[in-house]
Amino acid sequence: MRLYPTLGKLVNGYLQDSGFGSLAPEAQWIMLQDVVKKLENPTFYITLLGELPTLSLLPLGDVQETTADPVEAANLFYSRYARISFLDREKREAVKSLLKRKAQTESYLAKTWEKLNELENETRHGQMADILMANMHQIPPFSESVELEDFYRNRTVRIKLKKDLSAQRNAEVYYRKARNEKIEIRNLEEAIARKEGDLAEITRHLTATDAFESTRELRKYLKENGLSGEKTADTPEQLFRQYEMMGFQIWMGRSARNNDLLTVQFARKEDLWLHAKDVSGSHVIIRHQSGQNFPDPVIRKAAALAAWHSRKRNDTVCPVTVTPRKYVRKQKGLPEGAVIVEKEKVVLVRPADWGDSIDN
Repeated sequence: MRLYPTLGKLVNGYLQDSGFGSLAPEAQWIMLQDVVKKLENPTFYITLLGELPTLSLLPLGDVQETTADPVEAANLFYSRYARISFLDREKREAVKSLLKRKAQTESYLAKTWEKLNELENETRHGQMADILMANMHQIPPFSESVELEDFYRNRTVRIKLKKDLSAQRNAEVYYRKARNEKIEIRNLEEAIARKEGDLAEITRHLTATDAFESTRELRKYLKENGLSGEKTADTPEQLFRQYEMMGFQIWMGRSARNNDLLTVQFARKEDLWLHAKDVSGSHVIIRHQSGQNFPDPVIRKAAALAAWHSRKRNDTVCPVTVTPRKYVRKQKGLPEGAVIVEKEKVVLVRPADWGDSIDN
């Protein structure tokens, strides 16, 4: 072995695998001469070493192809190496994108479950109305609040009142709020079910992606399932800021181009469209609920959101355009984010009113 110090690890490994170390010196010499002959008059082997394709002059590892033509050997090696290399890279990119979606979905679920639990654990509006109706004789006229026994949870609860309304009328107000509360709970439950379905689908995609052994088949799967290119970012949750109030979804654009996308492509004609009047700012829409009118508190909160994300953020009061989406159109030639409003109502809001009732 000392006569051939430049043979390297692969050749030395081949010799050891061939039992070189257990042979007598004369037999070792014969084996060395045979190896040198193979190296000088090579047959080319495409083999797998450590799961990677290797071009070798000796039959090492898991031999896949054999040829005496060096050009053919180079082409075979490149084909096999590129296929494995490209496959691994594209798998990593697909898995990274799926894991990002998985984390976003899990975060959304955690926040939505927290919001649902808060609603279920606090005294609901319908229960407050029941408590008021059961204790009307204890409520002094013109009260702004009252402490009463919450017989649902065996505790005292403070209930805010409108002082210019009677106890019965205050109860009616809470019953109306209860209807919106039920809608909000139902929407949260539906959102949770939808996102849990998305999470199961993402998990299925991760398992399927890991099993592919062909770049072509992997690309086909990713394309058929909308997982290739930029399609993974084309969901409303990722494109727009989203909030929820009283069961109504509020979406807001992030930039001028994103505003166009929200108003022109994603908003439906029944949705309510809002924008700070006569200044640049974010487009805001309130998603229409079938059979439901837009509650005034939701409109005012969305208007405050539009005012806050405009050039009038620091003004005490800001006028905001409110109109159904069907009265908003994008005329050819207008710059990004610019639209024409054909019919509008204007509400005055304080930008600072955008606050804690919706996670901002």
